Amino acid sequence: MRADKTIDPTWELAANDTVLALVATERTIYVGGNFTRLGSQARRHLAALDTARAR
Repeated sequence: MRADKTIDPTWELAANDTVLALVATERTIYVGGNFTRLGSQARRHLAALDTARAR
């Protein structure tokens, strides 16, 4: 997440299917969609990511 609280458009989620929703708070980015994996992690359509790692 950028200092202005927007998500950097070059950031890649590496989802194995469609991401339909992103919601960002100060510390967490919530991701929802048709995916079952984000990067190397198994996720079933929903994930919560630490914004410190999403830079």
